Amino acid sequence: MNKILAIVAAVCCIGSVYGYPSGAPTGQCVAMTPQSPHPAAQTGTSPYQITTNASAGYLPGQTYSVTISKTSSSNTDFKGFLCQVRQVGQTTAALGTFAVKDASKAQTIICTSSGGAVTHRNRNTVSQQTFDWTAPSTPLGVGTQVEALCTVVQSRDVLWVQLRSPQFQELAIPMVATTAPPTTLVSTTKAPTAKASTTKAPTAKASTTKAPTAKASTTKAPTAKASTTKAPTAKASTTKAPTAKASTTKVPTAKALTTKAPTTKAPTTKAP
Repeated sequence: MNKILAIVAAVCCIGSVYGYPSGAPTGQCVAMTPQSPHPAAQTGTSPYQITTNASAGYLPGQTYSVTISKTSSSNTDFKGFLCQVRQVGQTTAALGTFAVKDASKAQTIICTSSGGAVTHRNRNTVSQQTFDWTAPSTPLGVGTQVEALCTVVQSRDVLWVQLRSPQFQELAIPMVATTAPPTTLVSTTKAPTAKASTTKAPTAKASTTKAPTAKASTTKAPTAKASTTKAPTAKASTTKAPTAKASTTKVPTAKALTTKAPTTKAPTTKAP
């Protein structure tokens, strides 16, 4: 019986050292450590680092990335992790929500709220993990400092608890200017558009003064027809040329003269 108890205790111990093969439970949200008893957290320089792309600050409701990776001097992969974002100095409340990029390696859990933390899905060895973190939509206050915290398990008896990213702060939400910036809406003074202006630009249509065309102009060009002044023809002119007919002065004919010749008639004086 004692031997059986010893074996069971050894198995439980190994399980606790490895942490949770399928991810940390919500009961570990505060301490961020494997179930007790567990090996002491490492205190030396960690071979892992926690970084974000929000070093310049974050805006409420916006999404940023959180990454667990090996340092430049390390070549050691890891098997388990549990990450949150907290306000600096806070030891319990997780801020914002996480989303995983590879569901075969990571999953979100409820810590303070749904998706408040992210943990491993299995004990497969990985060299890096990156997650999306969306900041709380309700502002905490401009200048509020926050940080990402991750517990990283290297092996069954080696882990680092609550490794911290560089702190980053909440930024002021940009105020909308009272004078709205130009938009694509048409202003009261309409900008020129592709439509024709009131003065129509020349088009391919004929202008009001028609350009010369192939048609005859109003002054007709000379044609092959006779002009109004008729050229001389072969017909006789108005002054008739002399013909073979007799002239108006008749030539004397063979008729007797009007002075009759004396006849042999006796004289009118009778003889005594």
